[in-house]
Amino acid sequence: MTQPIEDKDLPLELQSASLAARWKVSVHRISQLKAAGMPLTSLAEAEAWRAKRSNRRGRTSDNDQVKVDDADVAGAENVTLKDSLRNHRRLVAIAQRKWEKAQASGSADEQRLAKIYNDSKNWEMRIERMVFEQDIASKLYVKTEDVFQDFARVLSEIRADLIGLGIEIAPKANPDNPGLALKIIDDRIDKLLRKIARLDETTREELVKVVDTAIPEMPAIEEGDADGH
Repeated sequence: MTQPIEDKDLPLELQSASLAARWKVSVHRISQLKAAGMPLTSLAEAEAWRAKRSNRRGRTSDNDQVKVDDADVAGAENVTLKDSLRNHRRLVAIAQRKWEKAQASGSADEQRLAKIYNDSKNWEMRIERMVFEQDIASKLYVKTEDVFQDFARVLSEIRADLIGLGIEIAPKANPDNPGLALKIIDDRIDKLLRKIARLDETTREELVKVVDTAIPEMPAIEEGDADGH
């Protein structure tokens, strides 16, 4: 019975670690190719065998393509961010499946498809974060608008009461000269109204800052390869 050739008995360029580094695949994948009959007489023969195997696998998978027609993209201009996330998740699933098939068949395209899957997965996480932030911001915006309206209503009532206050109390404050009393009271009311206007503007600015800083941040996206390393 023929004994299997040990890695150490092969030329350095044909040893598993060297081939894995050259072809950018795992050492385990090299072992699978050797078990499948990859010639170990020379690097050129090993690469020719692998290329032929990859081409043969590629031809058998030509029908395994994603079909897209006009109906699939109708109304794309009206899609929401959540629609985009749902559609992108489907593309991620397709990219993952193609990478897994390439990995299983030993395709030379494995590394390229792995990168496509990894990049698409990272983009999925980015879109998820945007949807999350959009939902939080939308809820806070509605609540803030309610606060603005309530605040404006209260200030409007205060202004109306102050404007009519001089005419109401001037005759009582100085019956002998109500005109003088009205002038003094109106001057004071005018200062109060300007102060209220400044407070109104400052309060609105602070509320906007609250909305901007209250949106929680999702964890940062870690860059890595398709295996998560």
